Amino acid sequence: MKIVALGDSLTVGETGFISSPEELATPYPEGLQSLAEDYLRNRRSRLSVIVLNRGINGDLTSGMIERFPKDVVSERPDYVIILGGSNDIGWGLDPATIAHNLTNIYDAALGKGIRAVACSVPSIL
Repeated sequence: MKIVALGDSLTVGETGFISSPEELATPYPEGLQSLAEDYLRNRRSRLSVIVLNRGINGDLTSGMIERFPKDVVSERPDYVIILGGSNDIGWGLDPATIAHNLTNIYDAALGKGIRAVACSVPSIL
């Protein structure tokens, strides 16, 4: 199974995923791969998983649309995790524009037979 994580700095790893207090923070795509591998190994599954990190610092949802063919479609993943909009909000873009851009990405994924996983922008609080 192949998963592409598409997003901005939250995906690339400016903030981290901590699976236990003694571990250093890692980008969430790496944490997700590790959790999936552990899950599959514990169940003696023959399924393998790879999670590709396609986050870019400072990216906007419009940039994610532009690079979708290269960063997602060309990888032929089973799933794409879409986490975007933080920078759009920071730049004061209209929420309707952000929602429209994200919807275009979800629709593009579905149109290529890729299951889209939508993530909300996490709170800064």
